[in-house]
Amino acid sequence: MTVRFTRRQFVATTAALAAITALPTRAGRNQDGGDRGVAFLHGVASGDPLQNRVILWTRVTPTDLNAELEVEWRIARDPAMRRVVSHGEQSTDIRRDFTVKVDADDLEPGR
Repeated sequence: MTVRFTRRQFVATTAALAAITALPTRAGRNQDGGDRGVAFLHGVASGDPLQNRVILWTRVTPTDLNAELEVEWRIARDPAMRRVVSHGEQSTDIRRDFTVKVDADDLEPGR
């Protein structure tokens, strides 16, 4: 069986992979740098790609189910996350099953 990617699927997948390394960092730390007891056990999924935007979603796993978390996300052109092209924060809690869904927009077309 041959799997084929469209250009849009490739762009969306690349954007999601670039975001993977960014998500657990902020979610797992307090403002003072202390550990919040948060694990990043899931990958990042993407979908609904348009020319200059893509939907990204993931889930964090806290040890404290009463916690409200701020998850920082970034999309970069390089795996080292030095050339950031989009970023933001999204809050999540038990009411959202600690999932994060981001509509990453204002991306450069064709990248």
